[in-house]
Amino acid sequence: MRYRQNMFGADALYMFSRNRFRPFILLGGGAEFDKVNSPTLNTAHTSPYVNVGVGAQYSFNEKWGVQADVRHTRAFLHSSDVGFDHAGTNIATLGVTYAFGKTATVAPAPMPIARLDTPAPPPPPPPAAKEVTPVVTPPPAPRFERYTLSSTELFAFDRSELHMPQPKLDEIADVLNRKPEITSITITGYTDRLGSEKYNMKLSQRRADSVKAYLSDKGVDAGRLSAVARGESNPVVECSDTRRSALIACLEPNRRVEVEEFVIERRVP
Repeated sequence: MRYRQNMFGADALYMFSRNRFRPFILLGGGAEFDKVNSPTLNTAHTSPYVNVGVGAQYSFNEKWGVQADVRHTRAFLHSSDVGFDHAGTNIATLGVTYAFGKTATVAPAPMPIARLDTPAPPPPPPPAAKEVTPVVTPPPAPRFERYTLSSTELFAFDRSELHMPQPKLDEIADVLNRKPEITSITITGYTDRLGSEKYNMKLSQRRADSVKAYLSDKGVDAGRLSAVARGESNPVVECSDTRRSALIACLEPNRRVEVEEFVIERRVP
């Protein structure tokens, strides 16, 4: 007996990750042509089929990768020649993947950096002298400023050891040493959404602690400093790039502790 089968269809894949290793599930369908030649049976017909399966992709670089999957195909045979109306087949595949085209990356606008030593605006001039009790002008209400640092200035990707030198951290330490009235400084770390939430919280805490230790080594009382981890909360931008390198670049404003920024808050008179 000789059996021949040709299949044409399409699959939809749901990826569980956008990293280098990407597991997925698939659902697809199409049409198959079955032909049987034997001494007792000669038949040929086209039937629809559906398939489901699981698999994974692995990228060697931005273009090339491999894909492997296992699927179950169920065909609905619109013929009574073979004595049954459906057939099931288990199929394992291994193939090479190639990404066509190129995703454009728009560089995020730089975030403004506030200076810690910006002087407060001068009070209004007193009223002209009169033979009455002078009016006392109250001091301006306190306000708060933030000093924002990009993580690319502080750390390598996925690391918590500070680059050296750190002139901006030295400037912060100098201001705090000259102004002991600033008694509560919060160092807050953020990350983007890459990686697990648990990992991002730990990494952001280690990086915040590194900045705290650096300022303390420069003479700032550690009791005035607190290090807080926020992980991937409060994102600045949302990105949907599929290439890992493009996604990392797009999410850079969010990386305020996994490729992140540190925010130092202080009270200004």
